[in-house]
Amino acid sequence: MLTVLDNLEIRKAHAAGESMRSIARRRGHCQKSVRRAIHSGTGEPLPYTRGRPVGYPKLGPFVAVIDQMLRDDESAPRKQRHQAYRIHERLKSEHGYVGSYYPVRRYVASLRQSTRETFPRHHASIGRSAY
Repeated sequence: MLTVLDNLEIRKAHAAGESMRSIARRRGHCQKSVRRAIHSGTGEPLPYTRGRPVGYPKLGPFVAVIDQMLRDDESAPRKQRHQAYRIHERLKSEHGYVGSYYPVRRYVASLRQSTRETFPRHHASIGRSAY
């Protein structure tokens, strides 16, 4: 992993005319990392990003069932709505799901996060007690 100082040194060496291959050999990094450091606009390393979205190989056929459960929960009182654990238990007992709990939890959390309404906080109230 490249640090900020590594990025700076790589960019300086490249600006001085040294090739990417020789920088990689001398600094002990792969050429791909050196290329990334040279082409990054700032001196900071680039953050990690997923190459593709998270897949749900075992959960895939049950996504429609989960969506239906959550749609039915919209009209139910708040205390009677399904949580991810209960959805997982129902999938196992009623639909024969053999996967683990965590993909169910991730999928339910992503759905709830995408439908959640957010409100901007008033900056004057940050740090003050409500009491």
